Amino acid sequence: MEILLSVLLLFLVVPRFYTFQDANKSTQPSTIPQIATESPQLITPQQALDNINSIPDVQNYLKRVPSGIVEIDNEDEKTYTVHVYEIKDNHTATFNWYEVGKQSGKIKTL
Repeated sequence: MEILLSVLLLFLVVPRFYTFQDANKSTQPSTIPQIATESPQLITPQQALDNINSIPDVQNYLKRVPSGIVEIDNEDEKTYTVHVYEIKDNHTATFNWYEVGKQSGKIKTL
């Protein structure tokens, strides 16, 4: 009988204790310091080109086409537009267009 009572208490009291402890944790302020950031630093045009040059498909293209060109064609407030191409028979042969986010450096194929 005592064992049964002990087991019953164990199953009733212990879970409530942990629930109480978890509730206490969520109401306490975070101890992780927040770093104040001013404006995020934008990536440079050269960093955007480096990001494009690191794409395996672009690397393979430039190996196959040594005269290939990777250049920023356009720039707006948020993005760089990068053109990967070659000049062939007096015309532009485009491999691909990419957009690089100035804040994130994230690349999007156009």
